[in-house]
Amino acid sequence: MKRTVFTVIIMLILAISFVSCGWKVEIIDPTNPIEGESELVISKEEKEKENSENENSEKEEQNKAEDKEPALLGEYVFLKDFDERTSYHFIEFADRIVIYSVSGEISAFDIVTGEKIYEFFLGDINEMQAFDLVKTNEKEGFDYRVLWKDRIIYLSSKEPEKIEEVLLPENIMKTAEGYASYSVFEGKIIWKAPEGIRMMDMETGEESLILDNAVIAEKVRPLAEVAIEGMWIGDNGVECTFEIPRFICGGTKIAVTAVSRDYVFWMIALYDIEKNEFEWVYSFNEMVNTEYPVADKYVVIGEKWINAESGNYKNFAAEDYVLKSCDGTEFIKVSWDDMDGNGMKVFAGNFENIENGGEKIAEITRENVRGHIVAITENYIVIRVFEDEVTDHYIVKYR
Repeated sequence: MKRTVFTVIIMLILAISFVSCGWKVEIIDPTNPIEGESELVISKEEKEKENSENENSEKEEQNKAEDKEPALLGEYVFLKDFDERTSYHFIEFADRIVIYSVSGEISAFDIVTGEKIYEFFLGDINEMQAFDLVKTNEKEGFDYRVLWKDRIIYLSSKEPEKIEEVLLPENIMKTAEGYASYSVFEGKIIWKAPEGIRMMDMETGEESLILDNAVIAEKVRPLAEVAIEGMWIGDNGVECTFEIPRFICGGTKIAVTAVSRDYVFWMIALYDIEKNEFEWVYSFNEMVNTEYPVADKYVVIGEKWINAESGNYKNFAAEDYVLKSCDGTEFIKVSWDDMDGNGMKVFAGNFENIENGGEKIAEITRENVRGHIVAITENYIVIRVFEDEVTDHYIVKYR
C-alpha cells in the first residue's frame, strides 16, 4: 500500500514539473496535423501527390534540356496521325486536304489544325490502275472523282460514306487500249481505241470516231512547230497513233499525244471539238516530261507552259528545283545549303519577279533533317520531312 501511494506521488510531481517547464503533452492524430506544423506531419495522399509533382517537374526539366528547334521553320500545319504510306495525290478544298494513298486509303485533314477528319479504304492504286483524281461538280452531291481502269468513282469530301461508282460501258472496255486511256467530262467520255480516239455520250450510248489515226500525217504533222533531227514527224513512213486523250478548257477541246509506232517521234496537239479542227501542234523529245491538263487550261512540255485557250506559251527558266504552282502563275523554288539535302529552303513568288528569288516561306536548318516537296495545290505545298527514320508531313501556305 505504501509502495502504491509513493508511486502516485512521484507521477504527480513529474506532471507538475512538465507543466511548469512549459511542455505540452498531447496525443497527435496523424490524419489531423496540428496547425502550423503541417510541414512535419504529412498525410499519405499528400506525400504521393508531392512525389508525383516532383517527378513531373524533373521530366519537364529533362525535356527542356533535350528540346530541339522544330524540323521545319515557318508558318506550317503538321498533319497529325498521317500514315507514312506513299501518297498518290493531294486535293485542296476550302477547309481540308484530301489524300489518296498508293495503298488505297482516302484520308482528309483539317487545313487549320492538321487533325485527321476521317479515313477509309477505297482501293489499291496499282491494283485498280487509278490514274486520275480531280475535283469535279459534274454529278450533284459529289465534289471529286477517281478514275480506275474500269470505272469512275465519285466521292464527297464532306461525306466520306457517300460513294457512287459508274462502270465503263462494255464496248469501251473491249476497245480501250493502254493504261490511262480515257477521259470524262459531264457525261461524255473519250478513249483511245485501235483506230483512233472515240467519244461517247454516256447517257444515250451514242458514240463516234472523232480522231482517226489516219489524219495525223495529213492534219497534225504539218502543224508541228519543230522538226526533230531534221525530219518531220511521220516522214519515216512509220504509222502514228493518238494516245492519252484528255478533255481541257471546260470540255470544249481535247489535248492528245500523237506518237509514231516505233516511239521515236512525239507530238502534242490541241483539237477543238465543235470546230472539228486542230488549233496547234508541238513536237517534243520523248525524254521531256509532259503533263495535261493543268488547271484545265495548260499543257506542259518540259519548261514550256502552253495556254490551251490562247495557244500562247511561256518558257520558264530551266533552273534546278523550280516548281510551278498548280495554275502556272507562281513558282516554288527550293534550294539547299549543301549537297546532302540539309538546310532546305523553300521560296514562293510570282514568275514576273522570279529574278528576286521569291519570299522564303519554309526552312529546314537542323542537321540530319531532309525535306521533299510532294505536292502543290491551289494555295498550299505539301512537304515530307525525314529525320532519324521518322517521316512527317506538313502543309505550308504559299499564297
